Amino acid sequence: MTVDELRAQIDRWEAASLAVSRGKSYTIDGLTYYRQDASAIQAQLDRLYARLACVLRGGGCTRVSPVRSIDYVRTRWMW
Repeated sequence: MTVDELRAQIDRWEAASLAVSRGKSYTIDGLTYYRQDASAIQAQLDRLYARLACVLRGGGCTRVSPVRSIDYVRTRWMW
């Protein structure tokens, strides 16, 4: 995935996180998420931020692991 594609995915999942935190449902790719799915949404965000960090480091990552601080990724590569 490219940086722009990852940014778009992160934006969608962050919108889902915000919606479910407010007690609303959110649909992505035909799947509807609710408040009880908040941990699944956060896990997907963690994976996407890890992939973004890998791509921004130049790719070639054989194993994508979560970054230690999501705030670090957000502040270093804000869009």
